[in-house]
Amino acid sequence: MPIALANFRRPIANVPLRWALTVPFVLLTVGATTLVGYLSHRNGEQTVTDLASQLMQEKGNQTVLYLERSLAVPHLINQLNADSIRLGQLPGFETTDPEPLEKFFWIQLLRFPDVTSIAMGNNRGGMVGSGRRLIPGPVTMNVYRTAQFARGKYTLSVTNTDGQITETKTISENYDARTRPWYETPAEAGEATWSPIYQYISDLQVLGISAGLPVYTDSGKLRGILTADINLKGLSHFLSGLKLSPSGQVFIVERSGFLVASSTNQPITETQAGAAERINAGESEDPTMRNTMAQLNARFDDLTRIGETQQFTIEQSQSNQWVRVIPFQDRYGLDWLIVMVVPESDFMAAIHANQATTLLLCLLTLGGAIGLGLLTADRLTCRFVQLNRASRDLAAGNLDRRLPLTSPIYEVNCLAQTFNQMADQLQSSFDRLQTASFESEEKFTVVFHASPDPVAIASFPEGRLLEANESLLQFFGYSHSEIIDRTATELGLWRDLSDREQYKGLLAQQGSVRNLEVEVCTNAGEVKTILLSAELRMLEGQNCVLVVHRDISDRKAAELALQQSEERFREVAHTINQLFFVRAIPTGKYLYASPGYEKLWGRSLESLYENPDSWLDSVHPEDRARVLESVRQQAYAGEVRREYRIIRADGAVRWISTEISVVYDKTATLHALWGWQTTLPIANS
Repeated sequence: MPIALANFRRPIANVPLRWALTVPFVLLTVGATTLVGYLSHRNGEQTVTDLASQLMQEKGNQTVLYLERSLAVPHLINQLNADSIRLGQLPGFETTDPEPLEKFFWIQLLRFPDVTSIAMGNNRGGMVGSGRRLIPGPVTMNVYRTAQFARGKYTLSVTNTDGQITETKTISENYDARTRPWYETPAEAGEATWSPIYQYISDLQVLGISAGLPVYTDSGKLRGILTADINLKGLSHFLSGLKLSPSGQVFIVERSGFLVASSTNQPITETQAGAAERINAGESEDPTMRNTMAQLNARFDDLTRIGETQQFTIEQSQSNQWVRVIPFQDRYGLDWLIVMVVPESDFMAAIHANQATTLLLCLLTLGGAIGLGLLTADRLTCRFVQLNRASRDLAAGNLDRRLPLTSPIYEVNCLAQTFNQMADQLQSSFDRLQTASFESEEKFTVVFHASPDPVAIASFPEGRLLEANESLLQFFGYSHSEIIDRTATELGLWRDLSDREQYKGLLAQQGSVRNLEVEVCTNAGEVKTILLSAELRMLEGQNCVLVVHRDISDRKAAELALQQSEERFREVAHTINQLFFVRAIPTGKYLYASPGYEKLWGRSLESLYENPDSWLDSVHPEDRARVLESVRQQAYAGEVRREYRIIRADGAVRWISTEISVVYDKTATLHALWGWQTTLPIANS
């Protein structure tokens, strides 16, 4: 009995945590209420998700259908006009009177309200067409042309509702249609295609895209280009009418990310340096568009990888968003992405209202169970608080903090023991890293100062010198105090400031520079040529650039001397009457033959280079067998001297003396033959 009482009074140790927290009715209540709330929430979410998916699918199909129909019209117009020209119903590209074409295009434009302009250009640089005026207010029409349907003066005329010209103004004095994107692209493609998106010639920032059709003669010569344009504002107007959801939006982008059209008021261009620049959707001021593009780039890395319709959810703190991406392509080269974004909050308002009642009931039920659970967990809280404080101290750098192993709960003791082991390992790792850091810094310092190459460390991007080794001080002729905290520009080290700009550009783009050849000036005014290498590094928490200079002044001087020597050699070779030659083995081709060949043999150098054995045709028949035998043996004889007669093209017979030596490469392999050749004056006389 005393033994049993002693066991009862002994503190319970190493009790599993799940035993201390397993209260059957709490678990049952919590599980039931949580399951009911979860299922209610999931069913509501699934219903909304299905509804949003159906809506985006419907609107996506509607958008694709609109694009297929509207973008087919310009190519149809071009084909109709090509047929009219072929049948003689319209003047051709060779006409010099554009007026009939103006009227035809003006009438034709009335039949196709979605098309911005219809025109044609010929291979003389001329253009004629009709378009809708790109100004705010009521839509009006105009016609335009170049004088005599050729390159030159370009005028535009405003018309009334009857097509009569009311006003004419000059747009350009030297317009050439062949330089415009709507002409260049189909001319290069050789078939019907779309131009890239480009800005119209207008005071307004208006972008459009042109359908182009090249027309050729029977012989295949390009006569000109038929074109029909679509203003991108029309696409944006259609997208704004889709009414996807109260806060939803639709936009179209190219695979490059540049914006084509948008259902919002987001402009597709911005003014930079007085010119209109297209906006990349990933850099849009609209946060929804910008965040969506960021998610697309993160998911697919490259927009060109999106080959089929994609639908996913973007999780955000305020409201998730459903995204649907539809690739759109046509047979004329268009490759766009239709992006639809619908905020979850547009559909979840009613669901949240119904869930509020369910949530309230669940919370009331959970309240009682959680209250009992809190009483049980209270004894654990103090240990967790202690662990939390110790973890924060550890994160702050206090590696000496340890936890006691005195808890009556087994799992808590295991957790404390694991924490203590982790702290011990961190302390050991920190000590090793600190030692390695000191050793690495010492090695770097030794290498830095002992390097025979001039080395410097400068701040980035300011470029102020922070440290320099002795080699650099000797190379430029400065003392340590004269260069520290000064830039290379202030010291006048750059001989050409354009080299400095190139260096800075490479460093900013690539983060490093390798063997950039530049010229620098020393303190004594001496100009030297160096190879400059640099790399960005983070040193002691500061952005720095490590710069290494390699002096190649002597090498450059040697290259210059070699070049001058080669020039003198060629000058001598061109002035002497003797023949100097170098012939490759085993190909037999002449690597070099001096102009003396033409003087001695009366034959052209071109014939010798084309047929290396053509000189044998001029050898005297009585000497030819002896010469051929000498040629066969010359590669093995080391040095050869032969004298023989030749018959020049003018019939003159001359005695020739030839001296030949062999050349071996580094592997002792026969590489080439070289030699001199001259006439024998005594023999010839």
